[in-house]
Amino acid sequence: MPAFSTTTWEVVKVGAVAHMPLAERLAYSRLYFLIENQNRVVDQEREALTRVVGNLGGTDVRSLLADAKQAKFRGTARAALSSAILDATKALGVEPAPMSIAQRDTLAGFCTPLPRSSEKPNL
Repeated sequence: MPAFSTTTWEVVKVGAVAHMPLAERLAYSRLYFLIENQNRVVDQEREALTRVVGNLGGTDVRSLLADAKQAKFRGTARAALSSAILDATKALGVEPAPMSIAQRDTLAGFCTPLPRSSEKPNL
């Protein structure tokens, strides 16, 4: 889970950005707000997943389920924020490059459902 830097905005907002039209400054401000929020959600998701891993094999099933639910919620929030970040960058005139075949294959691998406990994993 990558972390994006918001320090660039902190540096440039007092320089040339001060001379930008208000709408453009607000668009950049929104983008960096979304990135900062995304970083917080990633940290929270990582913390929840760390607790899940720490609870594996333990007897506190209630905590394990609560942490797994929290991690799932943060993952959903991260996905929504990623979409909002893409929209914000597009509003600034930046279009992401198309994904390569290898990148699409990697993404497809992440999206493949995990086998149920009754099924054997396909390794």
